[in-house]
Formats: sequence, C-alpha cells, structure tokens
Amino acid sequence: MEIRQRLIKIFSPAKINLFLAITGRRKDGFHNLHSLFSHIDLYDRILIDMDLDGPSSCKIVSTGIFYKIALDKTNTMARAVDIIRKLTGFDGSININIHKEIPPYSGLGGGSSNGTHVFLSLLRTLGHSMAKTEILKHLAKIGSDCPFFSKNTPQLVSGRGEILTDLGKSYVAKIRNLKFAVFKPKFDINTAWAYAQMANGYTDEAKANELLAKFLHNLEMGKHSPIYNDFNSLVFERHLELKNLKKTLADRGFYMSLTGSGSACLVHLNSHADWHSISALIKAKLGQDIFIRSVTCM
Repeated sequence: MEIRQRLIKIFSPAKINLFLAITGRRKDGFHNLHSLFSHIDLYDRILIDMDLDGPSSCKIVSTGIFYKIALDKTNTMARAVDIIRKLTGFDGSININIHKEIPPYSGLGGGSSNGTHVFLSLLRTLGHSMAKTEILKHLAKIGSDCPFFSKNTPQLVSGRGEILTDLGKSYVAKIRNLKFAVFKPKFDINTAWAYAQMANGYTDEAKANELLAKFLHNLEMGKHSPIYNDFNSLVFERHLELKNLKKTLADRGFYMSLTGSGSACLVHLNSHADWHSISALIKAKLGQDIFIRSVTCM
C-alpha cells in the first residue's frame, strides 16, 4: 500500500509498577528485575502527519502540561521513526505533535509508551508485517519498558524488561479493579542514580519470587497488599517530605509507594478512601500545584 499522506491519532497510556524488585546488574549494564506492570487511564495524545512527498524529516512538537521534553534524536518517538525508516524504507516526512499529560522522569513510562505506540502505528500504517518476537526486539532498542506497551493487559515483567508473561484472567480482573491516587512531587529522580544506589542492596531472586507470589496470592484473595518497590526506602530516606507523607497516610490506613524508579508515587484508594480528602492531604504536604490524578488500572 502506497502512503501519500496520513493522519494518525494515538492515545498513549502510562503504567505503574504494582511490584518491583531489582535482582542484580547484567553484563550489558542494565539491571534484572521482577515486576508487575499495569497500564493506567492516564494518557498522552499523539497526532502523526505522514507525507510521502515531503522531505525525509522528523519534526516533533510538544504541548500540554509537561511540554518541556527533549525533542531531538534522543526522544523515544524519534528513535522509533529511525527504526521504522530502516525497516520499511519510508522516506517521506513525519511530523509528530504530542500533548503531554504524563509527567516525565516520574516512573510512569510516558516516554516508553510514546515510542512504542509511534512505532506500532507507523508499522501498521505502512503495512509492514513482522513476527511478534521481532517487534519486541526492535521495541527493546527504543527503551527497556517498550515491549510492555505492545501489550494491552497487565504483565509480569523480568529480564531488563523484555521478558513478558501473561497473567491469568482472574488476576487481570482483580488488577483492573484497582484505583490509585498518582502524584508527582516537584523534583525528579535520576534513574541512573537510583539504580546505582542499589549496587549493595539487590533483592535475592528467590526472595523476589517469594514476595511476588505473596502479592499475587493476596490479590487473588481480595486482600489489601502493600506494593513492594525496592526504590521506596532509598528515595524516601533521601526525600524526607515523602517519608513523612508516607507515615501520615499509613496512620490513616493508606499505603504509599513509588510508581517505579522515578519520583511519582501512588496511594491505593480502597473502598473507604475519600479522594478529595486524600488529595487535599497530599497537596497540603507537597504543594497545592503538584500533579495529582485519580487513576484506574487497565
């Protein structure tokens, strides 16, 4: 199919880690993890304008709350376009407008989601078929979390993020009932720094499997299970405002955790939760203008 001009609209979702254990450093410099990822209903909106008759260029324009992102070749969407050109030979212009609602450097996977959905949308539009294993290999080149965003259900994630395992339908149903307050304080967490701090405190793989099995069992039984994240103690000790907020919430029966390796946090909104009072409490501690949303797992 020859493409002269196309407009592609994309909803690019965020994700959270419902479980995250770092089990060691790999020879390639990345880290092995045991995790449970779920999409949430927080999206960036992307519009792609393709023109076969245009110059061989890729321009990215960003708008929205978090428009200040890198727009050069380091952007995951730009990397996705480069790979697509090599795979398909498409030599026209690709202009991307992204409306950013997912905060960057938060651990919510916005960049990985953006790159993945641009890659998959261009692949489909250009009619280029490829085995799923090959798609996952190319996505892993864009970012470690990218393979997950090719799926539409929660996944067990291991390796550096490229090994995905489907969950049973009963687990998926339980996860899709989970609601959280997600918020990002006014500071970022450097991912490289966070992983470097783990060097003397990796979680034993057997222990990680045991903790994950316990989390899944509690999930299946409908019990509230605190979210395990190896970065929690590290980040909360460094940022005492988060440590104090965590204690205040715990005193009220709500558990707080990081969403991943960034600075964004989540609070489980159980059946007794009052979204407005929890939101007011978080804003009182961290500032009235911080980013905070009520989200549901997908």
